[in-house]
Amino acid sequence: METRVAGTSTRVTTTTTNDTYQVVGTITATATRALQESGLFDAAASGNMFVRGVYTTINLSTGDSIQLTWKWQLT
Repeated sequence: METRVAGTSTRVTTTTTNDTYQVVGTITATATRALQESGLFDAAASGNMFVRGVYTTINLSTGDSIQLTWKWQLT
């Protein structure tokens, strides 16, 4: 398990100007990892999980990085 990273929050356009909230974060593996889920929290430590994603295993070696992007379109 990796520690939490601070994502960069922005508003982007999907259909109409600024209709989508986006958070992008990059995690760097400190050891060999098999990622199967990720989440977005409202605090750097503890806090509440806003959203969780579960997916097919992504294997990382020590030092590998993965960038995750979360988007919510507001209509």
